[in-house]
Amino acid sequence: MKGLKIEVLLRSASKASRNDPRQTPPPEYYLRRMNEDISTDSSSDSMSSASNFSEDDPFPEFEWLEQIDGVFINQDDENPEGMQVGYCDGKLIRREDIREKFWFAMEQPTEGTRAAAFDLFDRYGRLKPDFKDHPVKKGSGIWGSELDDGDIFLIGSLEIDEAYSRLGQRPTLVEAMLDKVRGKTSSFVAIVRPEDNLPLCKSSGSSKSTQRSISKLFWRSLGFRRIGSSSWFGLASDPEHPCHSLAIESDYEVPKMDSITLDADIEQKMKAILESGSDEDFVNFLSHVWGDTLEQDPQWTETDASGNSVMHLAATNIKPHSVQWILSRAESLLHRRNAQGETPLEALLVCLENIRTIRHSNALTEDISDHFTGFDDTAVNCLILLKGCTGTEVVNATRQRLKYGCTCGQCMSGFMSPRMRLALECQADIWSDFLREEIEDGEYWVADNESFLDWLPHRVKENLKTNSSMRTGVMNLCNHIATCLRELEIPNGPNVEKVLRDASEWPPASMNFLQRGGSISAVASMLFQRAMESDELTGDSLLGEEETRHLVKCRNDHEFGFAGTSRIAPNAAPGSNDKHFDIIHAHCRVSLENAETNRQLTRRFNQTRRQATANVQRLTKENTELAMQIRQGQSDIETKSKEIQRLNEEVIRLEKLLDAATSDARNVVSRTELHHTFLDIHAAAKSFMDYLRTKMNENENAQNLNELPGLEMTDHPWINTAEFEDMLNDPSLEEMPSNTFPAEALSDLK
Repeated sequence: MKGLKIEVLLRSASKASRNDPRQTPPPEYYLRRMNEDISTDSSSDSMSSASNFSEDDPFPEFEWLEQIDGVFINQDDENPEGMQVGYCDGKLIRREDIREKFWFAMEQPTEGTRAAAFDLFDRYGRLKPDFKDHPVKKGSGIWGSELDDGDIFLIGSLEIDEAYSRLGQRPTLVEAMLDKVRGKTSSFVAIVRPEDNLPLCKSSGSSKSTQRSISKLFWRSLGFRRIGSSSWFGLASDPEHPCHSLAIESDYEVPKMDSITLDADIEQKMKAILESGSDEDFVNFLSHVWGDTLEQDPQWTETDASGNSVMHLAATNIKPHSVQWILSRAESLLHRRNAQGETPLEALLVCLENIRTIRHSNALTEDISDHFTGFDDTAVNCLILLKGCTGTEVVNATRQRLKYGCTCGQCMSGFMSPRMRLALECQADIWSDFLREEIEDGEYWVADNESFLDWLPHRVKENLKTNSSMRTGVMNLCNHIATCLRELEIPNGPNVEKVLRDASEWPPASMNFLQRGGSISAVASMLFQRAMESDELTGDSLLGEEETRHLVKCRNDHEFGFAGTSRIAPNAAPGSNDKHFDIIHAHCRVSLENAETNRQLTRRFNQTRRQATANVQRLTKENTELAMQIRQGQSDIETKSKEIQRLNEEVIRLEKLLDAATSDARNVVSRTELHHTFLDIHAAAKSFMDYLRTKMNENENAQNLNELPGLEMTDHPWINTAEFEDMLNDPSLEEMPSNTFPAEALSDLK
């Protein structure tokens, strides 16, 4: 069809220019362009392609995401201005820019980015281990750690009018977009979920199953291959990657289950009991249905639609007594796989991993990894049964490691892996040296180490400015924590205190720091924070391959947030009587500052962006008009060429101004983050009230807070017990939708 062309649209000129830096063209460039046609006709099908820029960026708040659209346009006598007849949605994701909060960042833009993040990758943007190593879930086995790095090009919807789809131009549109991405990044993987991209229009009459088959065949014809056993297909930019040589017929396809399906009535009753009944109820049900069934009986192999046997269902619903009952009668079910290729143990581990890492709240999927407090005893008992740990093997250390998800078998107290211990030891040694610098100048020392001291209460930091012994105490505690780690002990209060006693420190600087409001848990928390920021996945690692090569890898290697906040310092400093209040005060202060920064930066960003965008559009229009005047010979060519160059320089200057404003916007606190902070405040406030009630009960003579011995309330006059309790009991504060959370609500806590 004559006049059919492809355009690849970069929806953000500012992001495109930032990603593709280019020099201002010389005047001769515009003279040369005068006689060139932007669209080049093909002799065979009159297909032309062009790349355009637009400031209609649907995701201006996400600097790491660049929208790239591919469109088919038909220009003919009936449509001289062109009519869009096809569209393909694409998003170029700069993974390294969001590595530290990959899940959190990817959850926000669209359902497509959310699904890709949680289906394929872990919280740091690495391909999930099962898709690399699992005997079934790895699929064809061609995907590995190469998917852990580089950019991601997410292809969304692909829609072409039926009349034009018959021309076979769908591959051309996708290839044009891939060519554009190849010019923008040196390494990327393109991913697509075929079931979201059915190439046939609804009027074709084909069934959904047929359309899915056609869609998978279409993407495979372009070189895409299934990633593990997932529903996603990938295409690596590296031409040497195995996906380019794997034949279509050799690509992995999820096999159909050949097992006997459970009786519908039995399945319905069974799942009702699993959903609402107890473990004992399910044992009674199993006894009624399978009580006299021999292990060789085919009834044991009956499954639900997902291929789950009764062992799978008992395990994933965490029913240890039921698991034990089934094991005593049909132990062979331990090795039977469901439709996902999982044994009952593997299915349970997947279930527990989800419990550990994500929480669904309406349409929001949250990363809760740092709030993990360990699996409950019923889950641990299920793991013990399915792993075959019996008798003397089930020692306390084993239970602890199962409770906290250890996979190396060497985690101290079940959660601190050898690599985590080494990283913390390294940080403790480094900060023991750093804090020695300028230690005599209190004001400068506190200011210079402000980020490290952030976990300490404000009044303690003020004391550090004038008390040199306290400053030395902080430095010494870092050294004591390093000693504790070298002795393979968890750096909690009792263990560090033991090291401190053994050190016979004189003068007793560490004790001076602790007695004046400081705490071991605060210093340990600061070291955990520094270790997290220096982790190889979220920052610049201080540990090289030589230091870690001999250490076994573990699921807990990078979980500094969980280990620090949940296991080492779940609350505030021991020894500080108003410890819970310090948490509330710190949270409120930071949240109020963030809320004010949020308002100021948002206002400044929007104002600057509007001004810069308007000027860019104005100058671009003037540029176009001058080029037309040159083409039509209406003005002096040399003069106007210089004017065009000046205008383009002005455009680039304004784009840099826009980049600066956008950089400011990176610091804007999102509503979701404010909501999470508020939840932290709320939890700490509840803990504080429990603490106060306990103290009031312990002191029968105390009539109010100010009469509690050792509780200094004079520094915090805004605390009012009655109002505070009323606020905590307000149901509207329990579940507040993150997308409607007003930052001003934090002012109620002033």
